[in-house]
Amino acid sequence: MEVYIEYVILDNFFITLTVLIITQKCLHIDIIPYRLILACVFATLCAVLIPLINVHILLIILLKAISGALICVVVLKKFQLIKFLKLYCTFFGVTFLLGGMCIALLYMLGQNITDIMSSNYFNELPIGVIVSSIILAAFFSMKTFVTLYRIKELKPYIRKLKIFYEGKTVLMNGLIDSGNNLYDPDSNLPVVVVNNKTMYKLVKDELILKLAKGKNIPLKCGKVIEFGTASDISKMLIIKPDKILIYSGDKVNTIYDVMLGFAKKSIGGQTYEALIHPAII
Repeated sequence: MEVYIEYVILDNFFITLTVLIITQKCLHIDIIPYRLILACVFATLCAVLIPLINVHILLIILLKAISGALICVVVLKKFQLIKFLKLYCTFFGVTFLLGGMCIALLYMLGQNITDIMSSNYFNELPIGVIVSSIILAAFFSMKTFVTLYRIKELKPYIRKLKIFYEGKTVLMNGLIDSGNNLYDPDSNLPVVVVNNKTMYKLVKDELILKLAKGKNIPLKCGKVIEFGTASDISKMLIIKPDKILIYSGDKVNTIYDVMLGFAKKSIGGQTYEALIHPAII
């Protein structure tokens, strides 16, 4: 029986590195590079040596659990029980998710999962397929964990909005943004900032075309205002909505004294599409 030990070393080193990087992103912690490499080397040694131990499967599982705990200890700059438990649980959660995604990707590539799981690097499966599967699985794992973590962190500050403007309505999620200090300089009303695409749902197409050509358009209290950013002065089109409903659980707040601004850049992605001015909450 021929064992490709270099596959075992490279595979486990880079898998551990990938899992630790995803774990780091999920928990927003800083890991010193040399500790990261040391943890990967230790994990690789465990992956090489543990299969050589001829003991009961339960003891193998225990040894792997202990090795995972030691990896987390190596990564931490200073041992704190709460941080260790969070790191340990997240590390194993990412490991299981990544493994599941690898199996799913190999299945979609038409590989025999039973043969692969029992091969222990003895098969003729091209290493490129394994590496490609790991990279793809790592990418989707990171996106999934980061999105879930972001939703969890922002959930207390997310509100459902319903915007009314000249017979049209738009429903979206908004984030209560303490950094949104934008006011209409004329009316001194706070401005709720929404994605630019919202304009196409509320404003007629012919008016948008005129606006694009630099013409004055008869929008309800419509105007272009200037505001300062960290780097320069920007401009934003604002209008006066008929009203905005803000949902918070079973409560609904109806806001009339507010302006609606259209951001040139995308806001929030899938989590939210508007920045709610804290003055109207």
